[in-house]
Amino acid sequence: ADDKFFTSGRQLLTKIDVPTAAQLMIMCDIDGDRKQEIIFSTATALIVYSLGKDLSPALGGITVKGSTQDHHIWIDAIDLNKNGKDEIIITTMRGDKIISSVYEYDGKAFALLYQAPVFMRRAGDKLVAQPYSREHGFDGEVYSLLWDGVLKKGEKLNLPRGVNIYDFVFFEDARAGRLLLAYDENGYFTLYNDKGMTLWRSKNRSGNFLTTFKKNSPSGMTDRGEWSVKDKLLLRHEDILHVKRIPLLDMVKGIGFKKSQLRSLRWNGIAMEESILIDSVDGTILDYAITGDNILVLASPLFGMRAVNILKGENPVRKELLIFSLKGK
Repeated sequence: ADDKFFTSGRQLLTKIDVPTAAQLMIMCDIDGDRKQEIIFSTATALIVYSLGKDLSPALGGITVKGSTQDHHIWIDAIDLNKNGKDEIIITTMRGDKIISSVYEYDGKAFALLYQAPVFMRRAGDKLVAQPYSREHGFDGEVYSLLWDGVLKKGEKLNLPRGVNIYDFVFFEDARAGRLLLAYDENGYFTLYNDKGMTLWRSKNRSGNFLTTFKKNSPSGMTDRGEWSVKDKLLLRHEDILHVKRIPLLDMVKGIGFKKSQLRSLRWNGIAMEESILIDSVDGTILDYAITGDNILVLASPLFGMRAVNILKGENPVRKELLIFSLKGK
């Protein structure tokens, strides 16, 4: 085995080629059989697979196809109506509009349950939403959505000022109660208590988010800056997992990432202790998911080209699904 695939005992179990258009992924149970499917977003469509020794199309090769103008910025899953099947949440940038859609598998296809011009995601055991505007991106309060035969607006979340829908994760601390860890726009972390007071700030950036949009300015002349969709933060036991990408050249933006890491943060009552869970993933970690004792990493190698594909006239760019063992942590 190559040394670079081991960090504190994280063993690379397998590496699988995935569709080259894959950009986001989730693991969830869409048909209620208590086995998780893996779903990839290609930015315009969702493709569902079963994961065994390899990937195989699930449920007859079922997909959710969107418009060619679509750009999925977030996908998620939650069993809202408590029927044992996960509903799929897709938040899409279409032109300069945001649309979130909730789908459920009805035994044959994905049926659309709900659609609204807001951002959506799962936060703990809740589905939450936030309004959108072209001028600001995230605009207004984050609120919960409750299922009562239809989706209804619930109460607003008590978030610190400037914390938006894709920025944060809640976790419980035995002494301090409910805490909130959030990204800022520059990729620094801040830890808040339930009164919104700052308990800790990170010294280093974890930033370089992959999905950013320019804020719309009325005149078209002034640059009003950008808004960004942050990387996924996943809570596993007492650890909060996050992605760190190391640019190829520090000075040049947008040229690509030399390598990526999956790191974990753990609150010790005074500060967040950071450790590297998975080191030296070649190129860019696009997304990741946890299932049981394994962590799945969707990565795009920096120079992951296949010469043989060029000769065949096929897309030479390669994407990989790396599966690591999390046992012993």
